[in-house]
Amino acid sequence: MKRSRFTEEQVIAILREQEAGAKTADVCRKHGISSPTFYAWKAKYGGLGVSQARKLKVLEELSAALDLPSGFRAIAGYAYLDTRITASATPAFVGKRATITPKIAVNAFVTKTIATRFGIGAGANYVGDRFADPANTTVLGHYAALQRPPKGSGALSPPISISRR
Repeated sequence: MKRSRFTEEQVIAILREQEAGAKTADVCRKHGISSPTFYAWKAKYGGLGVSQARKLKVLEELSAALDLPSGFRAIAGYAYLDTRITASATPAFVGKRATITPKIAVNAFVTKTIATRFGIGAGANYVGDRFADPANTTVLGHYAALQRPPKGSGALSPPISISRR
């Protein structure tokens, strides 16, 4: 992912300039950014404080796809999701981890193209521990699953799914 030359603090300050009444074009010119960049920042960080913007970066996901020789393709993904409850009618829930959201999720998938629009493949998913309730008292354990290719992917899909919990 492309790294920004601006920190979260700077992005929030730039957005606040415009919110305070400065024209968007003037703010963009002053800081040397394009209008699409400004509006992308506004969509991503609008209304957030600096600490919340920093936490948002933690929620981002890494993924990659690689075309290998002989018709193979590898796809992998990793997500670190340190999601926390920021506001709640029950004050005791604030700061707790969000329910049903694992802290770590990993997946990998490999396909082999045999002919145009036809291939075979398999993949695996790992989902880390997560909480079943907002008080974070009930833990749902981690699990790993082997999976067949998704329907419509063009790969042969026998009806199997194997998981270990």
